[in-house]
Amino acid sequence: MALRMWPGWVLGLLILLLTFFSKNRSLIRVEKKAMIQWCKTIGMILGGRILMLGILQHFFRDSGPAIAFRHGARELDFIPWQAMLFVFWEDAVHVLPFIILKKMAETRKWLNFILYPLLVLVMLDFALGHSYEGTVAMIAMALYIPIMMHVGKKYGVGTVMIGHTMYDLTTKLAITIAMMI
Repeated sequence: MALRMWPGWVLGLLILLLTFFSKNRSLIRVEKKAMIQWCKTIGMILGGRILMLGILQHFFRDSGPAIAFRHGARELDFIPWQAMLFVFWEDAVHVLPFIILKKMAETRKWLNFILYPLLVLVMLDFALGHSYEGTVAMIAMALYIPIMMHVGKKYGVGTVMIGHTMYDLTTKLAITIAMMI
């Protein structure tokens, strides 16, 4: 299924390329200090997840949450880790254009009438695209767009894209390790 996402990868690359050759080039920067902090944070998250999932697997093997976790882990097996290297497209397609539109709306107030309804539609689209993760994850994914707009504007969408890729890869790693415990 993940490999069927290649049109999104192409669109994401195209948006990044167009942004790179525009006056908005600075939006795709990567902030070194923010990445170092994220690496520390993701390391703690990884350790906590492995510990939590390992305890869930070992002590609560026959409980509902443990069974649900094993089912979810089997679903994750269908996504090769190499495909996770391309999750950047989600940020390039769903976040970057809105940062540019918001920047344009500072001088063209009429764009706000388009920006916010469009933002709501993209948030819904993004949430529905993650519906396989459950209701709570869908709500979190809807909120991901405006939160990452803020983070991307502050630290660069490049920072967001690398952080997103690291998060997804460490999620798969934590689940894989927990399944071995």
